[in-house]
Amino acid sequence: MYFTHFVVGTGLLVTLPGMLPASHAQTATKSPVRVAVFSQSGFPNYGVSSLVSPHQIARNLRAAGLDAELLDADALARPDRLNAKRYAAVVLPYGNTYPVDAFANLRKFHQERGSLVTTGIPFTHPAARRTVRDWEASPRWGASVQLAPRQGMRSGTNAIRIQTENQNWTGVSSPRFAVRPGGQTTVSAALRDVTPPGTRLTRRNTGSETADNFYIRFYDAGGKYLEQRGAPVPSAFSGWKTIRVESVAP
Repeated sequence: MYFTHFVVGTGLLVTLPGMLPASHAQTATKSPVRVAVFSQSGFPNYGVSSLVSPHQIARNLRAAGLDAELLDADALARPDRLNAKRYAAVVLPYGNTYPVDAFANLRKFHQERGSLVTTGIPFTHPAARRTVRDWEASPRWGASVQLAPRQGMRSGTNAIRIQTENQNWTGVSSPRFAVRPGGQTTVSAALRDVTPPGTRLTRRNTGSETADNFYIRFYDAGGKYLEQRGAPVPSAFSGWKTIRVESVAP
């Protein structure tokens, strides 16, 4: 799962060769310049149009005579896949967001004189993929909170099934990740109600609320809870529904 926008125009095709390291520019007439284009299904974008396609960027580069190859987040993080000897440049087409696990190798690539073609404000919104092993279940992983393999919104993806208990809060919490104080934070989740008709449980009043909610919770650097922002989950709905919560970090 990725936590949380790119405008690439024709200027990319004009300016890219001029940004190549000298060693690559000298050999450009002998062989096509090789460019990596980051492409990851489901990766969040921020600050640019979601209509821009990494595949289209790669096609445009090839039409301009450049050798373009699509690389996913795992490939960007591997020095044997992304390095300045193999590629002259890498295009990051998702605006402000970037794969945080690949940051170290992207920096190494740039230090070795590889060119970074960014869209939006680079390296301001880290995004990370986390598996269910990194999430915390409440009250525990078991009958009420369990993995639902290959039942996610997109074909082949997993989901988490949460069953209401009449006394305990049930749910999952993601790993914590760093945000800047005063920065805009947005989280979203795709939900689907699979409760059979006539079997819905009503939870007793636990704390101040009995309804289901989707929260962002903020903690300080030492782990002390600061505050939370939430959005109610509809009590009954068919099909997948995306719930979003936006808040400014304290």
